[in-house]
Order: sequence, then C-alpha cells, then structure tokens
Amino acid sequence: MTEPASSERAPLDPTLGLSDFLAGAQVLNNVSQAELAEQIGVSQQSVSRWLNGRSSPSAHRMRVLTDLFQLTDEEATQLALNNGPRTVHQVAPAPQD
Repeated sequence: MTEPASSERAPLDPTLGLSDFLAGAQVLNNVSQAELAEQIGVSQQSVSRWLNGRSSPSAHRMRVLTDLFQLTDEEATQLALNNGPRTVHQVAPAPQD
C-alpha cells in the first residue's frame, strides 16, 4: 500500500468502530488482510480477529495503525475510545435460559 500524500489523504472516519474503520481502510487503499497485517507487523489472523470484533490491537499496534493511516492525535483517540476492550462474552450472544 502506498501512503497517500497529505493532500491526497483518504477520507477515513475514526468515529467508526475499529472493524468498520479497518474494512473501509482496506477498500480505500486496495489492500488485503495479509498486506495490512504485514504493514502493521501482525499475523493475518490478528487482523481478521480485529475485523470480526473478536479482539483488539494492543496500544502499540493502535499507534502503528494511526501512523499508517495518518490520523491526527484527536482522530486516534476517538478511534481508540470507540474500539474499547472487547471480550468473547461481549461479542458472543448471551446464552438463552
């Protein structure tokens, strides 16, 4: 993925949840999960889990993501706040009694 020049910055919306943000970033930048994972320094499975909402990136990986997509500090904070820590219990439906 070539990084857009600052004047060509893709209109990514950090007010979305992380999975929607990453999905949009993939489309706008025409990259696969594998390519995105390589650029972030994680496995493709990690990116898949982030896209499916099954896990969240570490603080370090969030910084790598915000740098990669040229987010401002305010946008990065908003993305992190909207992501929040998730657990399997929050993602999976509650058992029926």
